[in-house]
Amino acid sequence: MSRAPYLLPNVRQGYRYGDQKLVDALVHDGLWCAFECCRWATQRSKSPRSARSRARSKNRFSVQSHRRAAAAWENASFANEVVARDRRQWAKARTVSRDEAFAPTRRSNHSVS
Repeated sequence: MSRAPYLLPNVRQGYRYGDQKLVDALVHDGLWCAFECCRWATQRSKSPRSARSRARSKNRFSVQSHRRAAAAWENASFANEVVARDRRQWAKARTVSRDEAFAPTRRSNHSVS
């Protein structure tokens, strides 16, 4: 994101006398809300409280789902559904029998209430 260029509108037609405009491509193409005509960072302050409470309930559901999945892995509930596979990483071969992307011990700095 730090390498997004500045755009020069109408440069192909040539600039005349006076100041011209540079457009930040990151804001123009990526971080601008087309519906509200403002930056996305200001959207949160404009959103109603009900939308924020929906986000909190989604976060709670996500945390609860993650905890249930962690308990299921610990209780071997997925043992009949998971097939161990051999995986070559560099020159070593190893057997993978658990979801590698799942981290049951990861702790978040964010509290969800």
